[in-house]
Amino acid sequence: MKRKDSGLMDILRYCFLLTVIFLGVVAIVGSSDGDGGGGEPQTYSASGTYVYDSNTGVLSFTFTSSDFPGCGPDEGTEIVNVDSISETTMIWDYGDMTWTRSSGTSGDTTGSWNYTDKSGNSYDAIINDNGTMSVTGEIVDCGDVDAGRWNQLRQDRLEIGRGMLEVQNVDWTTLLRYYANDIEYHDSIVDVHGLDMLTQFLGRLYGSSPDLVTTIEDETLDRDVYSATWTMVGTFNGVKYTAKGMSIIIFRGWSREVYYWRDYYTEGDIMSNIPGFDEAILGFRTYYRCAVDPTFDCPLELGEGNASPQIEPLANSPASDKYGRSIRSLNLRWKRLEIGRALVEINAANWQSLLPYYTDDYEYHDPIVDIYGYDTLVPFFARLFASSPNLVTTVEDEMLIGGVYTATWTMVGEFNGVPYSAKGMSILKFRPRSTQTYYSRDYYSESDIMATIPELGEAVEGFRVSYKCVVDPAFECPLPPPTP
Repeated sequence: MKRKDSGLMDILRYCFLLTVIFLGVVAIVGSSDGDGGGGEPQTYSASGTYVYDSNTGVLSFTFTSSDFPGCGPDEGTEIVNVDSISETTMIWDYGDMTWTRSSGTSGDTTGSWNYTDKSGNSYDAIINDNGTMSVTGEIVDCGDVDAGRWNQLRQDRLEIGRGMLEVQNVDWTTLLRYYANDIEYHDSIVDVHGLDMLTQFLGRLYGSSPDLVTTIEDETLDRDVYSATWTMVGTFNGVKYTAKGMSIIIFRGWSREVYYWRDYYTEGDIMSNIPGFDEAILGFRTYYRCAVDPTFDCPLELGEGNASPQIEPLANSPASDKYGRSIRSLNLRWKRLEIGRALVEINAANWQSLLPYYTDDYEYHDPIVDIYGYDTLVPFFARLFASSPNLVTTVEDEMLIGGVYTATWTMVGEFNGVPYSAKGMSILKFRPRSTQTYYSRDYYSESDIMATIPELGEAVEGFRVSYKCVVDPAFECPLPPPTP
């Protein structure tokens, strides 16, 4: 998900997609010098390796070199699903895109293939039986090639991603056809591998929570990656709950098939409503807010070591021309990626240097704390990093769509002297044409931290066991069956 190209180049890349090389996919990069206006044809080439799985029809290509400046493949890996391979044709499931060869063996990808798009760009691909391949392209025009088919795929992916999150008990089976056989699903409690196990998991989930409703708030689609924030309401063990979360769903290259899905939310939102678990959650959240939330009227007597830190004089509010002015779009994308990553990976050593990138009316939310305004943010950071000076967050994947930056990450640190590790996801929103962020939300499970604290770990383990007994088909439940 990490990107190197600009927002404009992303758009062009998608629009030019189907003009690209054989290999099973081609990511279009944008208009190149001398090949975009219908002038003299320009010749470019690329080479690499490929793997074809005849059982699944999946072609995976890895380009190790490419001089295509546009309308051609980038260096890297791309994946495509193949509908059929005859003696003379190969058809991708994406818009029935057809490659041709003079002769060959049905089901065999090896040979010399050609594809010519409606703009006259021609691609010759040589697929060797030793796993290597090469592509040569004669580029005439990098105009809006097959944009309609890309737009349709994009719209379908948005609807599929949205449907997988908002689907309810009455119709969840209608989406099974979009899951790959090797689908992976993960949340803070359950890990599911394979379509059969996912089907059983979803059946158990909706069977035990027939009133479960998820409503999407924000959503983005970047290439093969769909992400969305949401609120879910439902019932667990007869107790109603409301929880906010965020999901990431990844499609196979240029297909409507999902092979990876992860939900980020905190089970604390559910546990807080269940007698027997509610006290543990309330105790943890109270202690945490006492430590970091400057607006919280703490009911606890904290020791001297937990006293609020003294805050040194800081820079004025960040609403300045330097950080709020309009920036050329080409540079703005790179700056927002850099700044978004820095704000997610913020730490005790650099947090003050990053303050100029927050607006006066900035708001922050996580499973426990809600911060409103720059003047509240500063003491929040001071308290957070005073209590957790070794807190480190590392971004794993990231994407930027317009002014919305999202990232998955792992954070490690200590709470009450006990080390912990937790996975999470963040969304940040920038002001228009600016590098200042006015909103961010972190999604992670506080139970990942609670589980390492002896006084709270038993409650977390008890809840997670009871949940897995209900929904996880691979879990050997140690609890007695419920009384009829």
